[in-house]
Amino acid sequence: MRRLLLLMLFASPLSAQVPSRDLRTGGAVHALAFHPDGRTLASAGDDQTITLWDLTDGKQLRRLKGHEATVTCLAFSQDGRVLASGSRDSTLCLWDASSGTLRHRLRGHERSVLGLALSPDGRLLASVSYDQSLRLWDVETGKALSHIEGHADAVSCVSFAPDGRTVATGGYDSQVRLWTVAEDGKGLRPSHVLREHRRAEVTGVTFCHGGRLLASVTPTGLVRLRDPSRGEELRRATVGDGPVLTLACSADGRTLMGAGIGGRIDLHEVASGEALLRRNEPAAATPALSFSPLEGSPGEVRAVALSASARTLAAGTRSGVVLVRDLGRMLLARTPGRLSDNELEALWNELRSPSPTTGYRAAATLAACPASAVPFLKPKLLPVQMMDAKQIDQLIDRLDHPRFSAREKAAVELERAIDQVEGRLRQRLRTGPVLETRRRIERLLEPLDEQVLPPDRLRLNRALMALEQSGSAAARELLQGLANGSPGAWLTEEARRGLTRLGVRN
Repeated sequence: MRRLLLLMLFASPLSAQVPSRDLRTGGAVHALAFHPDGRTLASAGDDQTITLWDLTDGKQLRRLKGHEATVTCLAFSQDGRVLASGSRDSTLCLWDASSGTLRHRLRGHERSVLGLALSPDGRLLASVSYDQSLRLWDVETGKALSHIEGHADAVSCVSFAPDGRTVATGGYDSQVRLWTVAEDGKGLRPSHVLREHRRAEVTGVTFCHGGRLLASVTPTGLVRLRDPSRGEELRRATVGDGPVLTLACSADGRTLMGAGIGGRIDLHEVASGEALLRRNEPAAATPALSFSPLEGSPGEVRAVALSASARTLAAGTRSGVVLVRDLGRMLLARTPGRLSDNELEALWNELRSPSPTTGYRAAATLAACPASAVPFLKPKLLPVQMMDAKQIDQLIDRLDHPRFSAREKAAVELERAIDQVEGRLRQRLRTGPVLETRRRIERLLEPLDEQVLPPDRLRLNRALMALEQSGSAAARELLQGLANGSPGAWLTEEARRGLTRLGVRN
């Protein structure tokens, strides 16, 4: 019976399950986290209590009490079983998310815990504190694994890369630091130190775009997007209309959200690098007369969160209000019924638009109408066909052929089959090939590694987002078919990650 209920839940469009509403808590909200199911939200703050909300009806599911001061940060594990919390009482708590039972209380930090992050596999917890330290913990046992002091001031934020191998931290010392997780998972070693402008405190840091980009924000609202493997800055964006206090990225890595004292909520699409939505919420407004440098403003946003595929956003204010908004409803004037063939073709074209607002609106429309959208998308979204690995390796080997014509012919054949060979090319690049081969591989991959995705791949990216937001049985079946494509291909891996976020084993 339980399995039947779960299937019924996943088979219905997500757009019908999380309406926009305001939730009222017992104090200023400092932390928010979405459960992977997208329908449960955890909030916490000055009332020293963690509240779990059912977003389908806005009712409280459970209240967790264990901290003795303001709760400053929250995070769910990717499987939804563990909820981690950090507090100004210098402790962290690990909770059983389903029962609310306190599993472990972690002690070690000497001052307020300001940020935490759980590794993708749920085995490690990273925490940062006003005491200038970064600590690594074993989630199963609650034992401390590593204690590092690399920043010269308070460490304000921390994030795990999607592969679990890299940790990023940001601090009040105007630095973003990258750390590599040891092979045994019990330690960290420094890899890069990235500097902001002088006296520009880092208030948020998060990985996005599948871990290929690292985003950081300072109170001025300047977001830097960097290549975490090289530490190179690739582009910038601006969020908020006042000092920015918080930054979040959706679990699918496609959407960034920032907000702060000004009260404006900003969303950006990572793939296009453009602003998706800038919205002033009355409850988050900051009247000049009510603002105090010491106390802040009742409307200032101190915490933001995005559901896995960015369908739902949440913002917590100092006045104790949690604003829950459905992005699809914000973009659509109305929820359409069944879509005609002409409307579907128009939406398919809009998915490749350079405008995130246009592209996301098209994706939201398709997600709201799975009965029309999925049959239409099925012949357009085909699994990447597998090429013989030996044949691919032979073509790559010929990139260094003595004859120029042979090298050019091999490059042309690889370019034509780029979707099938991308994974193999990246694998070969990591082995340190000879100079000529490396240059030609980098040239083949360059369009895929640009700051903005090529239009056709941008369209596929948004189409996958629409399927995931829909969550219908037919949408999951289509994603499963794509996930069975050539291993290592971009489309295959994105479909697999989408299924994982939907709770489907693949």
